[in-house]
Amino acid sequence: MATPGQIFVADLEAMVLNAQGRMEALARQSIQGTCEQVVQNSPVLTGFFRGNWQPSINRAPNIQGDGLPSEDLVDADKLADKSLAQLTLMIAQFKLGQIFWFVNNTKYGPRLEYGFTGRDSAGREIHQRGRFFVRNALSKWGVTVRKAAVDLRMGLR
Repeated sequence: MATPGQIFVADLEAMVLNAQGRMEALARQSIQGTCEQVVQNSPVLTGFFRGNWQPSINRAPNIQGDGLPSEDLVDADKLADKSLAQLTLMIAQFKLGQIFWFVNNTKYGPRLEYGFTGRDSAGREIHQRGRFFVRNALSKWGVTVRKAAVDLRMGLR
């Protein structure tokens, strides 16, 4: 028969495991929501950029290719769905304490996010405003976490 001390320790361990599982669920849902905002707000011309978001855990994803779009117009929504499906699979593996990466391997990604003023490689004078789709999604992190907590019925303030 278990002693009162052993029962207390077992109850405490169960409580810690429950809390850890709830916090992991909150982290996963919050990361998912933020990344979905990034993908959905990514600028679309051919759809190539939106389809190049790559999730990874604890290290930057293996970036392959030159990150340049093809001349073919593609369905941006299908590419976004592909990116989000990969995201969902990766987030399901995420554990507390790990580092989550979400990277776009296009060469022109920084220009889309931050803008660019100056001459390009063809000598043209460029004045491109930043779109700030990553910054905007990250600025809503607190709101995203609170929404996830409500969805998970955690009651965070």
